Amino acid sequence: MNNINRYSRLQGVELIGPEGMARLREAHVAVLGAGNIGGHLLPHLAMPGIETTLIDRDMVSEENLATQMFAEDCLGMPKVVARHMTLAPMNSDWRVHAMQADVTRIGLGALAGVHLIFCCLDSRSARRAVNEMAMRLGVPVVDAALDGSGRTFYAKVAAYDPSRGTSCYVCPNGAGPAAHAGEADGQSCPAFSWDDQETTPATVATSALGAAVAAHQFVWGMKILLGKGQDLVGNEVSFDLELSRMTTQKLPANPRCVLDHRALPLTRLHRSADDITVGETMEKAAHLLSAAPALELLRNSLVTELRCPGCGATRHPNRVLAAMKQSDAVCSCGSTAVPSAAGLRDRFSQEDAADFLDKTWAELGLPPRDVITASAGEKEVHLLLD
Repeated sequence: MNNINRYSRLQGVELIGPEGMARLREAHVAVLGAGNIGGHLLPHLAMPGIETTLIDRDMVSEENLATQMFAEDCLGMPKVVARHMTLAPMNSDWRVHAMQADVTRIGLGALAGVHLIFCCLDSRSARRAVNEMAMRLGVPVVDAALDGSGRTFYAKVAAYDPSRGTSCYVCPNGAGPAAHAGEADGQSCPAFSWDDQETTPATVATSALGAAVAAHQFVWGMKILLGKGQDLVGNEVSFDLELSRMTTQKLPANPRCVLDHRALPLTRLHRSADDITVGETMEKAAHLLSAAPALELLRNSLVTELRCPGCGATRHPNRVLAAMKQSDAVCSCGSTAVPSAAGLRDRFSQEDAADFLDKTWAELGLPPRDVITASAGEKEVHLLLD
């Protein structure tokens, strides 16, 4: 097919032009969430052929059919597979990397290399995880949200790019950890949880609301990709379709933000999580730092000891907390064991890791493409697993 003709009308858009079209064709974006918002956003990426990494954990259910633009024959499929199958015929040039996963449990480096993240999620905790991932990678985010209660036609779009000194998602929502510990009900989270997967209330909203917020999100994202979105980052637009009202507000960076807004320079290990052991990582880090290192898991904790409150028995699973299920903690006496005071670690030396130096990171439960920080004194290096 003649791509000159295919994209000619997009090139005729003053905001884009031929140079902008070439820039969009070289871009790589991530879409997190394939439901009401993400499903309406994706065709706008497919038509111009913008390379896309698509991540969603859910399957298509019957309740999705009236609001999320899925075909009936997609029932029971992973949403990412259904979206790709439906939209791929629109443009044979469109490159899609579909991943069925919970965005809170993917590796920090899973989105390394993307130029923009479109966040289309329905959970504050998921948004916080994406916010930290984007910040550490130095990638701007365009976040879209809608009122899923079914009571209004309210939605909002916000753009964040802390690498430019703007607000992050956490900045406007409070200054201290307590402000982010709970969800909408105000309850704080436990120090650890054996929950297999977070559940969020079902989103009750029409497809029209999802389409409207997705269109706005795409235009903001496109301007950022074209280098013309400097006036958008650090701003939020709110609109009510029912009342035809729209407001825009500035989201200033919070100097007391619980996050330090620091992007991490990544050093590739050229080894995957199931290929390199903790001991080999220690050796590599020692070579890079010229000193014996300590290793730190940035968004995970390692359970090195479980203690049963019923019988007092101890076990040493040496497993990442997020990779453990409640059934993994059930003691032979029937009680549920919990990590001991010193049994939940996110940082350890070679001596601390003696029991699992010969284990690969995958055996410990670390996800692919995660990042491990190695430090010695004031020096540190951030190691990206392939």
